[in-house]
Amino acid sequence: MGSAAPKNASPISFAIAGTITVYLTYLLGRYCAGSSVAFIAAALLAASPLHVMYSRMATMYALFSLWTVLSVYLFLRVLDEARPRHIAGYALAVCL
Repeated sequence: MGSAAPKNASPISFAIAGTITVYLTYLLGRYCAGSSVAFIAAALLAASPLHVMYSRMATMYALFSLWTVLSVYLFLRVLDEARPRHIAGYALAVCL
């Protein structure tokens, strides 16, 4: 219903979004709990059949997960450091 992608969207862009989401999950895990936890979290997301399926299909779920993980990561950075680039990045991620 509301999850359809635009007609001109390339499926490769959603695969790239899924790959970036795995990397952002690693960054978020490393920021919160350390490298070993980050690696496990990223590996679980990369091996998740649902994440792989949505990254291969041209639906907005891959982009939704990308912006969600990015906004959580930047929100935690804003709480810690409150640099202007983190605030601007968080505002942009939430708006998109």
